[in-house]
Amino acid sequence: TGWPNMRVTITGDGWMGIAPAGQSVLLRSLDFWRVDDGRIRENWVLVDLLDLYDQVGVRVLDRMAEFNKARGSGPITLSDGMAE
Repeated sequence: TGWPNMRVTITGDGWMGIAPAGQSVLLRSLDFWRVDDGRIRENWVLVDLLDLYDQVGVRVLDRMAEFNKARGSGPITLSDGMAE
């Protein structure tokens, strides 16, 4: 298991809808391995995309709330009875 964060610069055609502003961002990630008999048999990598979008000024959760409001769905009630 590791936390191999890296600093990257978005260039070229951009990445995942993010414009290539040449801005350096920290890409936070978690890396999990399953080792069997001394060999890596499985690998899972989780990337913190919400943090990445936040660094470039995209507020994903705010956009989701605005989208839900615009389509008239109103607040979303969670299974524990709490509203979004």
